[in-house]
Amino acid sequence: AQWLYASELYDQGDYEQAMVYYEVARDRQGYSEAFWEVRNAALLGSAGAIVGVLIGLIVLSIANSLIHFTRFASEPLRRFRTRVLEKSGFYRQMVFPLYLFRHPADGFYGIKREKKGSNLTALIYLLAFFAAYLLWIFKTNFLYNDHIPSEINLLEQITTVFLPFFLWVVANYLVCSIREGEGKLSDVFQGSAYALLPMIVTFPLLTLISQGLSYNESFIYYTILYAGIALTVVYLIIMVKEIHYYDMKPTIGNILITLFTAIMMLAVIFIVFLLLNEVWNLVSDVIREVISRG
Repeated sequence: AQWLYASELYDQGDYEQAMVYYEVARDRQGYSEAFWEVRNAALLGSAGAIVGVLIGLIVLSIANSLIHFTRFASEPLRRFRTRVLEKSGFYRQMVFPLYLFRHPADGFYGIKREKKGSNLTALIYLLAFFAAYLLWIFKTNFLYNDHIPSEINLLEQITTVFLPFFLWVVANYLVCSIREGEGKLSDVFQGSAYALLPMIVTFPLLTLISQGLSYNESFIYYTILYAGIALTVVYLIIMVKEIHYYDMKPTIGNILITLFTAIMMLAVIFIVFLLLNEVWNLVSDVIREVISRG
């Protein structure tokens, strides 16, 4: 019924309302077509403003290249950074992953050999990843979002993010301890958290661009998504290699064993949970029986 009503609204030219009912009906194709019409009308209506902004930016860029007026704003900020911020160890640790982002091998080496990271900043980056993930699942356009925001269970999402992460950290540390790895548990934790930086950037970017894409431009969205995932995987591989001081072949073997170990740990946790749940149910039944007879 929702789909039929949405189609009627679309035929009548009420595209914004049609989008609402297509979303309720979970019809992505219909939503995309209605969204394209709304977006097209918005672009045509604001074409003059868009051209004006572009011309203004070009003029400002040319003017800056001649008189360099932006230095009046950038110079005080640069002095504040060098004289105040860079003297703070916490600030240096917070911006260190930005260096790691550009130079991953040197960056992970710095975690292990030069102690340039910290557990606190790693935790902050892990929480930033979780916040970016929540933004992605809650605010991404319906066309690219498999989640229904009103039905999202926050506890389930916490488990989805943090359980695999900590399983990876613990499993990798245990495997490397057996396989002559040099990294400590804190090194693995810090390196793994910092390696999530590409996805910390990717999730908000995807959320933003999804608001302006129809289904026909899905290749843009998925290219950015898969590029972020691939870069994160590459950083994790480099992390294992540099933190534990491996060559590439042992690194790949170590990662495969780590994944297997993490799956086994998850299976054990699941079995223990089931057993504890059965024990709890048994105790609860006994208590209820005693109370009812008493």
